[in-house]
Amino acid sequence: MSEDRTNEPNPAGDFLVNLHARVASGESAYGAVGSPAQVAKMAELDAKLGLARQLGEAPPAPEPWSVERAAKERLDQEFPAGELQPIHEDKVAAFSARFDQLDALDDFAKARRADAVAKEIADNPSPVTVQHAVAHRRATGAQPGGHTLVDLLLKAAEPAIRDAAEEPADTAEILKVLRLDRSALEYFAARGQRMTARAARAKELGVT
Repeated sequence: MSEDRTNEPNPAGDFLVNLHARVASGESAYGAVGSPAQVAKMAELDAKLGLARQLGEAPPAPEPWSVERAAKERLDQEFPAGELQPIHEDKVAAFSARFDQLDALDDFAKARRADAVAKEIADNPSPVTVQHAVAHRRATGAQPGGHTLVDLLLKAAEPAIRDAAEEPADTAEILKVLRLDRSALEYFAARGQRMTARAARAKELGVT
């Protein structure tokens, strides 16, 4: 198998792609679409471009239009950043150290800290918490308190925690201490919310 070099600059490959497009349009020196010279040149270029793609010297052919391609493009338009990239290892290490520190607290200290985080979230909401507060109010007609907001954020954060956890069993343990750190809670809630929204939209569009 040839080495894949499609990500490397290749003027010859780019020239072939551009020439192929010009000749295919019927606006080149080889004449209108269907003329003998244009048909002959297209056959030549199809063969040369096919070989260049096989060797990795030219970008792959565009995907043919289909419902699936249209759905993928719609998903990319709505979520231009695509799927979330893995959390950088330095940030993972920082979170891990922070969670270990919080988990080492005694039960009384954990309860006090959980109350403080809940109060802070209720008194000084961020854009992340406001979204959940508004959704809860619309669904129930009641303004959520701090602990309710924490529970909503934890539910939103769970997919992101599950994705980041080294072992499935770690998810529950991390969620227990996540309520003790507002910044980490809101970070993973926002991340999890986006993952959930993109996955739901992909399912709706039929994108696998």
